[in-house]
Amino acid sequence: MAFSNNFGFLEAGVDVDHAIKTIDNSQWYNGIVGQVPWLDHLLRRNPLWQFIPLLATKNALVTRTALAQLEQRRGPKGEKVEYKDLLNSLIEAQQQHPEALSQGDVFAIAHGAIFAGSDSTASTMQSFMWNVLANRRVYDKLVWEITSANLSEMVSYNEAQNLPYFQACLKEAMRINPAVGLNITRNAPPGGAEIGGVKLPGGVAVAVNGWVLHRDKAVFGDDAAVYRPERWLEGDKEKIKAMDRCMFQVCMSLSLFLPNPPPFPNNSVLPRIQN
Repeated sequence: MAFSNNFGFLEAGVDVDHAIKTIDNSQWYNGIVGQVPWLDHLLRRNPLWQFIPLLATKNALVTRTALAQLEQRRGPKGEKVEYKDLLNSLIEAQQQHPEALSQGDVFAIAHGAIFAGSDSTASTMQSFMWNVLANRRVYDKLVWEITSANLSEMVSYNEAQNLPYFQACLKEAMRINPAVGLNITRNAPPGGAEIGGVKLPGGVAVAVNGWVLHRDKAVFGDDAAVYRPERWLEGDKEKIKAMDRCMFQVCMSLSLFLPNPPPFPNNSVLPRIQN
């Protein structure tokens, strides 16, 4: 999906080239240094870092693959290959909008789709399985919907989309346990902005934390801390739309580069915005 290339994990049945281990180590580093960013200049951004193998990712399988694919597509040798993957879409977007996306951004997003995307997907799957299995009422209702549907042996995407309770269970899993626990930052427009009665100058970074937003009772109800898929199926459509607008379950590496990021949902969550 990312590079039109398999990494070979399923065939080998092992952690090829310690790629998963490298990702896990990087997440420990990013989680800590992400809260104390100046440390990064002493550690990973320090020129001496290249001589310290701990947490080094430049030689990791995913990084090497991403760099090789970029190099191959910049100067193709032999027969021209037409790619239909994430990296190709990013390269086309960068060529059309170089002011919005740099070549470094292309690498960061494509690279992050593997490094971050694998981790956030696993986190969402764990949340889904745990919350469904821990609630017998939800489990029985979900099993009934699946077994009553006329599904293919290999369930297609469209078939899964037509299972409303399954979709509600999945969305509720992402709400109760958002995979991205960091703030997804936006910048106030050049002319400034007024948010929750507070006037902010242009360029100020503002953000709402998904874990806080997803538990806002004014948006999700008094039982916002409870895993209850039915909230996505009951009530008026406007209420459900409001909840949808407040869901921050997107992959962070992609959301940072949305050309037109959505506005903050409603005033009930705005006072918590951090600058």
